[in-house]
Amino acid sequence: MFNYLLLSTALTLLLTIMGGFIFWKIPPRKINNIYGYRTTMSQKNQDTWNYAHTYFGKHAVICGIVIFIFAIFTILALKNTSIFDILGYIIIAVQAAIPVIITFLTEWALRKKFTKTGQRI
Repeated sequence: MFNYLLLSTALTLLLTIMGGFIFWKIPPRKINNIYGYRTTMSQKNQDTWNYAHTYFGKHAVICGIVIFIFAIFTILALKNTSIFDILGYIIIAVQAAIPVIITFLTEWALRKKFTKTGQRI
């Protein structure tokens, strides 16, 4: 269980960090229906599209790094304890919650920065 949790946590969070970096630094240039942060608000115009990718990507990188450090340290520190199994479930839940939380934050930021029609406030 230890090796599986360590490997899966590391890979999942590294993918979160890499995906966030790509959205942040190399976002899709044009609005499309195939790749990118595609919500109704982010697809209003090119300005909302660019802002959403930068915001989502930056926060995915930051959250990914913080949780990566915390999770790996915690797994290594608690590997031979009675709460290790519960820890595994908690880490998996946190990893699953990251994109959901960042999506809510991105949508909130878009609504603070832009009107419903996509014009900057």
